[in-house]
Amino acid sequence: MTETTNIVALPGCAVTPEPSAKPASRTPNATTVQHLEELLEQARSGEVVGVVTVSMYHDNSAAYAIMGTIGGYQVGGAVATAMHDISRINAGHDI
Repeated sequence: MTETTNIVALPGCAVTPEPSAKPASRTPNATTVQHLEELLEQARSGEVVGVVTVSMYHDNSAAYAIMGTIGGYQVGGAVATAMHDISRINAGHDI
């Protein structure tokens, strides 16, 4: 299942940049590419059997996907921790 959305506002959070702002550069992020390559290798070896992804695109849109074997409290806990960390980042805090 994959869902794409363009978030306009979240209560209590400023949206940056403004929707009328010029989209960000399409320059690849080396850390992102490295992480995805490592995950792909783990999936090919059978170590990773399912993923939940959230992607941020150059035009400030976002999407999520749920694929493979997903379930259990471990995945829910990881997603909740990620949501907490994203909230802290959006509020200007370090994680």
